[in-house]
Parts: sequence; C-alpha cells; structure tokens
Amino acid sequence: MEREVITLLAQLLTGIKDALVKLERAEKIKDTEDIAMAKREILNFQNQINKLL
Repeated sequence: MEREVITLLAQLLTGIKDALVKLERAEKIKDTEDIAMAKREILNFQNQINKLL
C-alpha cells in the first residue's frame, strides 16, 4: 500500500473518531438532527475507506 493511501486512511479514521464524539454528544442531549448527521458522516467515511481498500 502506498504512503499516500495509508495517510488518507489515517485521516478518514480520525474523521470517524471525531464523528463518533459528535454522535455521543448528540445522543446525550437527544438531538436527533445531529445524531442523523453524525451517522451520515460515519457512513460516508466508511464508504471512502472501502473504496480505498
């Protein structure tokens, strides 16, 4: 795997981590709009990772 791909994967995984933090916060305050947005972000990151692999 090329270094660029590994770097990009690391960035995507960091994005998932950040989105999970947002998701947890939104769930605590029961903000359904933010919950949905965080879930969409996570799915988007997962799709990008799948394309790279």
